[in-house]
Formats: sequence, structure tokens, C-alpha cells
Amino acid sequence: MFGLTLEKMIIIGIIAAVLIGPQRLPLYAQKLGELIRTFRAFAEASKTRAESELGVPLNTAEWNSQIRQYDPRRIVRDAWTATPQAAPPQAAAHAAGQDGEQDAVPDAVPADPAADGATESPDETETPAVETRVRWEVVGGTSGHPIRRRVVETVPVTVPVAETTAETPDAGTVDLSA
Repeated sequence: MFGLTLEKMIIIGIIAAVLIGPQRLPLYAQKLGELIRTFRAFAEASKTRAESELGVPLNTAEWNSQIRQYDPRRIVRDAWTATPQAAPPQAAAHAAGQDGEQDAVPDAVPADPAADGATESPDETETPAVETRVRWEVVGGTSGHPIRRRVVETVPVTVPVAETTAETPDAGTVDLSA
């Protein structure tokens, strides 16, 4: 309410009680109560008159909910809690500058082992792990005095289990000398 907190209202009340004095304070409190009642009656009369002239009931609760969707705090909260969407493979290739071209260096691990005809045993599967990452985001302020917010994220990390095969001893290395 105009930047007035409860503590400020109490201080204003104490100062008013001291300045006005104990004899005139009840009279001024009564006038303030009448002023508030008059203002509320005026607001209600204006609302009913607008409803009758427009022919549409004014649903302020619905208006408030529509206005709240544009609240910056809500927009930021929704952005922080939203899960990022994975880019489609074509968009990711385009962003990397490949535009559908094949990589010069082959992948060390095939994307889908089942497509290559390999069968997985339970000890060769990748085990999901969770990593906690802490970073600082600038959320406002100026360049000289930025306002930073600490962000703690849990990021899923896949840890491959080491493969032991006699046929491919250097399966994880790629020769880049060519």
C-alpha cells in the first residue's frame, strides 16, 4: 500500500498520537473511519454502475488472475522451474555448422548398441548418476553492481561402465593424425 509497511504505519500512528494529543485523537480516528467507509461505498457504487451500464458483470478475481500471468516474479519462477527442451538432431547439426554433413571423426561409442546387433548384459549398461552444479546468474542491477543469484542444479550424468573385450583394446581412442 504505497510502500507503507506495518512498522511504518505503527510509527506514523505513534507520532500522530503524540502530535494530536489524547483529547483530539478519538475525534480524528472517527473521521478516518468515516472517510474509509465513504471511499468503500463510492468504490462499490462505481462498480455497480459500471456493471449496469456495460451489461457485463465485473469479475475482478478473473482479471487479477489474468494480470498475474504477466507478473515478472512469476515469469522468472516459471523459467527457472521449466525443463529445457532438447533440440531436434537436425537443429543441433545446423547449430554446430554441419548442415547434414557427416563427421570426419567417427564416434567412439555407437549411439544405439542394439542397432549394431550387440546385446547388452546387465553389467555393460550405463548407470545414471546425479551431479550437483553450482553457478551464479546475474538477475539485475548495473554493470558496476550486479545482483547475482546462486543456482544449485542437479544434472543427470551417465557414467559408462568399462568394457573389457580382447578384440578392440583401443575402442575409446581415435586416431586424429590423418
